[in-house]
Amino acid sequence: MQRIPDTYTPAGNFDSANTLYFGKIPVTNGTLAGAFGGFPGEARFSGLTIQKPSPGPYVKSFSPVGGAVPSNAVVVVELYDYITQVVSDSIHLSFNNLPVTPSIDKPAGSIVTTVSYDPPGDLDAGSINTVMIMFSDNSNPPRTQTVFRLSLA
Repeated sequence: MQRIPDTYTPAGNFDSANTLYFGKIPVTNGTLAGAFGGFPGEARFSGLTIQKPSPGPYVKSFSPVGGAVPSNAVVVVELYDYITQVVSDSIHLSFNNLPVTPSIDKPAGSIVTTVSYDPPGDLDAGSINTVMIMFSDNSNPPRTQTVFRLSLA
């Protein structure tokens, strides 16, 4: 994954160096491909505002979610660095309101921290399980975030 640049000249083209994706629509050679409304290949924008997010890491993905979660599911949270970085020692995870010790992996040079936890035994069928992750970044003062998710077994 590429970092979003700090500046962008409005007169320039969208490209892979300054734009990751518009939703799930890739940007290729300055062109947005797909249907945004109207007919395929036609883009209709009304009142569109593109704004950079605030600096700080965020949750890139969280699993499992939804129903029909396998009884042997492993909790996996991916944290994405954006301008500031996740401080690995600040990561706290709880499962069903109990603190647990997750596995934390961030390969050298990566901007994604993967937090994993394999609950002991199998999850009960039909159970509702709560996962909470708290983490801070390396800004001064540190920015701390707490995210809750529910998954149904």
